[in-house]
Amino acid sequence: MKKLFSLLSFAYCISTLHAQTNVSGGIYTNTTWTLANSPYIVVDTVVVFPGVTLSIEPGVVVKFENGKQLEIRQATLKAIGNGIDSITFTSNSGSPVSGNYYGIYLHNSQSAVFKYCNFYFAANA
Repeated sequence: MKKLFSLLSFAYCISTLHAQTNVSGGIYTNTTWTLANSPYIVVDTVVVFPGVTLSIEPGVVVKFENGKQLEIRQATLKAIGNGIDSITFTSNSGSPVSGNYYGIYLHNSQSAVFKYCNFYFAANA
């Protein structure tokens, strides 16, 4: 029984190390994308609606399917990494090339803060 418990504990730890969160559609309330649920895969365009804040924690990776984007509509985006854990925005393609995804579109955003962020393969950042 002890071996089974150890094996199940090990399997749980491995599965949590590779968490993945698919995101799409609208964000209507203040939201935080956490390191524990990273990477975030933008499977369809994500829109942060007016008056709402999307915060992204240090170390988070945001991957975009081809042709998708993150749109900030009169909202706030806080992507604040640090010197140890930067935030990465990149393509989810197996063979990424520049322009795979549209990027981050700031449409009359209230505020956008990017610190220690990396951007790869976007048409626009």
